Amino acid sequence: MKLAVGSRMAIEVEPVGKRLRVSLRQRVGHSGAKDIAPPKDVDDWASVWAAIELLAQEQLARLGLDEVRRRQ
Repeated sequence: MKLAVGSRMAIEVEPVGKRLRVSLRQRVGHSGAKDIAPPKDVDDWASVWAAIELLAQEQLARLGLDEVRRRQ
């Protein structure tokens, strides 16, 4: 995944009713955000941490695959 200059990736947790929503977003300065992946709705904080761990593992897998492709 390539991010534009001046942007950053952020994992955000927000309450939605009685549930929590975990979103992976690309932020550009203070002007706005764009969802990179579909948000996940979970029931409790343990599930939030599990969702964050899965997002991190997916990112590491993508980086590893990109590196393998680059070396071929």
